[in-house]
Amino acid sequence: MTGGNAEEDQHGYDISRLSKPLYPNIHPFTDVPLQDHLQNIMISRMWADFINGRLNDADDDPTNCPGDELKDYDYEGMGSDAGTLSSLHSSSSGGDQDFDYLNDWGPKFSRLADMYAGEDDL
Repeated sequence: MTGGNAEEDQHGYDISRLSKPLYPNIHPFTDVPLQDHLQNIMISRMWADFINGRLNDADDDPTNCPGDELKDYDYEGMGSDAGTLSSLHSSSSGGDQDFDYLNDWGPKFSRLADMYAGEDDL
């Protein structure tokens, strides 16, 4: 006597249809021919070698300046005609300079003229 749970029919169905694949998103290697796959690897390796070679060439080139080199922009060289800016004074350095000509430069420079206006001009 059977219990009604299909105990007698153990081989009448395909169990593989009920199984879940371990890696469902992986396609078989037959999708891409092995020769094409190897060729892609070789091309990728060639590009990597080319780029690394160019980087090494740039790093080893003595004429290239390194990116973190200190630059000195305030040295004009021996005998330079460039003078110092220390002779320039603002209105706070004594008030002996006349900046009234800034009023003649028009409305674009009115704020600058106001900044350099003497105390008696306010």
